[in-house]
Amino acid sequence: MNQLTIFLMFVLVSCASNTKNAQKTNQDHLIASSLWFQSAAEVKALSYQAFNIAKMQLDLDLRKKSNKKRAVVVDVDETIVDNSPYQARNILENKTYNSDSWGKWVSKAKATAIPGSIEFLQYANNKGVEVFYITNRKVRGFDA
Repeated sequence: MNQLTIFLMFVLVSCASNTKNAQKTNQDHLIASSLWFQSAAEVKALSYQAFNIAKMQLDLDLRKKSNKKRAVVVDVDETIVDNSPYQARNILENKTYNSDSWGKWVSKAKATAIPGSIEFLQYANNKGVEVFYITNRKVRGFDA
């Protein structure tokens, strides 16, 4: 066998194994992190801590005299909104993210708030701070 034949056989074997792997997605590596995120007390505590620190920083900033209107800019998904049930379902079904299943999840509007997020955003609003929400969701998922 010449070198070209060996190389071509190697390429074909590699392609065959990649195709086989692409057909079945194993999400086992995400089980522990998803379970931890959904059930660990540390997650809630750290979330409340982050939003309490944000509140303290906002208060410090509001003490400074300024003619400029203050604003808070937040990302939506996984900062304000918990979409971990979508990830958990994907794990159980051995699937990965895709825009169709994500769109169905978003349209259900069943995601919950990250602990402390609502309180912080209401606090900012009550202080006259404008809140801007940033998301890469498609327009069809905006209202949800």
